[in-house]
Amino acid sequence: MKTLTKERLNIFRIISLIITLVGIALLIFMITVESEPGLLPLLLFFSGISATLYFHLKLKNLAK
Repeated sequence: MKTLTKERLNIFRIISLIITLVGIALLIFMITVESEPGLLPLLLFFSGISATLYFHLKLKNLAK
């Protein structure tokens, strides 16, 4: 049961990292094209960062 939880948390952490990278890519694209960041790339970036930190802390607490 514990290994299944660790595997799921690792998968969620990878997904949140992908969301963060997509947010960064869109943010760079929006800044170069329109000279201003859009709301969606910022939301993707900050939600990805917060989810990554959340799952990192969950994995750290689970390892104890």
